Amino acid sequence: MTERGALVLALALNLAMAVAEIVAAIVTRSVALMADAVDFVEDSAVYALALAMRSSSGTAERQMGHVVAALMMLPGFGVLWQLWRGAGSVPAGGTIFAVSTLALAANLASAAAILSARRGPGGGSLGLRAAWLSSRNDALANIAMMGAGAAVAATGARWPDVVVGLGVAALHLSGGIAILQAARAR
Repeated sequence: MTERGALVLALALNLAMAVAEIVAAIVTRSVALMADAVDFVEDSAVYALALAMRSSSGTAERQMGHVVAALMMLPGFGVLWQLWRGAGSVPAGGTIFAVSTLALAANLASAAAILSARRGPGGGSLGLRAAWLSSRNDALANIAMMGAGAAVAATGARWPDVVVGLGVAALHLSGGIAILQAARAR
């Protein structure tokens, strides 16, 4: 698959999942789903910027890399908002599990397409590297969220959702830092 094709596919899948997860997060008051929903929005912006970065000069790529890095850190704000908004309520564990399973499928499809495009010389552009980190981190987060959904359903407690939501935010913060460092090194 070409770099452009992989990024367009990933963008379409991420936009669709952003809408689905925002609705599910609001209905269930799930911190983990809101973190992942904000992440899908952020990923969509990353993929759109990665498409734009493909035809940019080195200076423009570095500048856009800084924007991409900031966007990759956005889910942390979504987690804090959802923690405040849903304080004390227990989300629907079954819904978290079901939506996370769908999100995992979308992220694995995106990751597979991006990995296919990265096999070229040099592993692809900075934008493609950001897209890869986003997709990989998202798939890992979805697996954790499935566990949180199962744990919430089994225990009736909110803490698994909160712990995973905070973990998702931390995972994406580290990805943003990695892209920021790569952009500065160019």
